[in-house]
Amino acid sequence: MAVAIIILAVLSVFAVGIAMIVFMPVMHDLAFEQEIWIDAPQDAKIVRNTIYNAALALPIFMIGAIILWAYLSVTRRDVSEF
Repeated sequence: MAVAIIILAVLSVFAVGIAMIVFMPVMHDLAFEQEIWIDAPQDAKIVRNTIYNAALALPIFMIGAIILWAYLSVTRRDVSEF
């Protein structure tokens, strides 16, 4: 059972990495390459940068949740083991 959980965790981390590789160029184009941002006020650009940075940090928390789930699942004890 533990081997299956570890394999699922590795595949999940891999999937998060692939999703980052696929979607981050799109996020970058939407955030910085659009002509609407040329005349945008400074406050709007600050909000844009904050949202972009949050999108960059989100996969770190996802990988942390996957590792926590895997650790808790592998070290879980059955009621009869106590």
